[in-house]
Order: sequence, then C-alpha cells, then structure tokens
Amino acid sequence: MNLKVILGDKEKTHLIIQRNWITGSLSYLENGDLKSFKSTANHASNLSINLKKTFEFEVGTEEKHKVRLERTRPLIFGGIRPHCYELFVNDELIQSYKGF
Repeated sequence: MNLKVILGDKEKTHLIIQRNWITGSLSYLENGDLKSFKSTANHASNLSINLKKTFEFEVGTEEKHKVRLERTRPLIFGGIRPHCYELFVNDELIQSYKGF
C-alpha cells in the first residue's frame, strides 16, 4: 500500500503512507523524513484480533494537520487478503484504498 497526498495551503507537506504486506510494517514519510507506526521487531504490536485499527498523528510545522488512517482487514484470512484503508485529514475523508 502506498498513499500519497500533499497537504496545506501556505506550507506544503508531502505525505506518503506505506505498508509492506509481507512484514506488516506501516510507516510514513513527512517531507522525506521516515517515521514508523509499527515495528516488526515487536511481534505483540503486529498481532491483533481487532478488524479495525486506527493510527493518528500530526504533520506540518507552521500549518498543522491532524491525520487519521483507518485500516480494516477481512475477517477470514486477513493477513493474505486485501485490506481497506481510509485516510482522513482534519476529520475529512481524503482518500480510500483497498489492497495490500
């Protein structure tokens, strides 16, 4: 999964959210700076019985944006089937994606 958006009017923030479906790692780049949601080294953070998981963070320095990524996985064989992603910025749905 690879979502790309440009946020802001006065201050442009280039945001790329990536997920490696093999390792399950989820990370984002804010203006080229890599930041991580989950570590593959911590297996407790990778195992979950919940079908929906929400990741929240803030981007920007002068013009801040509240970003929320909601991931929904399938009930059966969730690790090997496409997941649904919804990207919200300032509580407004910006992008939807279904895939690995």
